Amino acid sequence: KDSTMPPSFFEKVTNDVLEATEQIATRFEEGLSVLMTGSLPADSKEGSTTTTPPPNNNAVPDVDDDFLMSEEDIGSPLQGIADSVIGDIMKDQVGPQTPMEHFHAFRSAITWTEPFILSLLGFHVVMFLLCYWASRKNRGLAARCTVMVFVGALVRGADYINS
Repeated sequence: KDSTMPPSFFEKVTNDVLEATEQIATRFEEGLSVLMTGSLPADSKEGSTTTTPPPNNNAVPDVDDDFLMSEEDIGSPLQGIADSVIGDIMKDQVGPQTPMEHFHAFRSAITWTEPFILSLLGFHVVMFLLCYWASRKNRGLAARCTVMVFVGALVRGADYINS
C-alpha cells in the first residue's frame, strides 16, 4: 500500500466527525426549542443523552478562521449614531405624492439649458423625424433599410464609446 496512515485512523476520524455532528444537531435543536418555547425540553433538563468524548490533552486546539469575527464584521460604533441622525433628518422630508408632483420634481431636477441635454433632445427629434420620413407610404424599401442601418451603426458606435 502507498498509504502512510493506517485505516483505523480514518475510521476514528469518521466516527469523531459523525459524533460531533450529532452533538451539534442536538444542541441546535435544543437552542431552537428554547427560542420557540422559552423553556428547555424535558429530556435536556436532566442531562443530555449524548455522551461527550473525553478531552484529548495532547491535541492542538483547532481554530476556524471563518467563525472568528474580524473588525470589518463588527462595524463602526458610530454607524448606529449615523443611522439615527439620518433617520431623524429623513423623517421630516416629504417627497412628491401625486404623479403630477413627480413630474414637476423630475422637471425641476434637470438643468434643461445644459448643452448635453439640448443636444440629446435635438438628436431624438431628428431621429423621430427621420423615422417618420422613412415610414411614409411613397418611400421605398431602400429608404427604410438605410434608416435601419444608420440606427444600427449608431447603436454599435455607442456600444464602442461606452466600453
